[in-house]
Amino acid sequence: MEEELKKALERWGAETVAAMQAVLLQSRSNATSNLSRSIKYLVGEDFVRFTMLEYGDIQDKGRTPGWYSPIAPLKKWASVKGLPVTAAYTARAAIKRRGLKPKRFFTSIIERELVKVIPLLEVATIKFLGDRIELIQNQQ
Repeated sequence: MEEELKKALERWGAETVAAMQAVLLQSRSNATSNLSRSIKYLVGEDFVRFTMLEYGDIQDKGRTPGWYSPIAPLKKWASVKGLPVTAAYTARAAIKRRGLKPKRFFTSIIERELVKVIPLLEVATIKFLGDRIELIQNQQ
């Protein structure tokens, strides 16, 4: 991958991760900070990949009623909040009964930030092509 393009994607990845972390902090959905600290990006030859803890996907998309959530993260959440361990089981039952409303900290940020990557890619492409376009005069 061209260096200018990689730099542009690295910058976009870092800004996108920072925006996701800010949304989690503002929505108070980050009791242990584990989720926000786990959000990372990787720029490969033909991709940009974002990763996070498994339950981040559930936080982002929500959960329909009828399913029990894993208890370990809820126990940790209760502990951080200073609640008794039984609160984790109560929360688990409530999530099973009512589901979990989506936070969309990932999906909405990707949709918003995707628009910002286009100008970065345009500049990188112009720099890339500008260094590689040559004028060859036809000599007869």
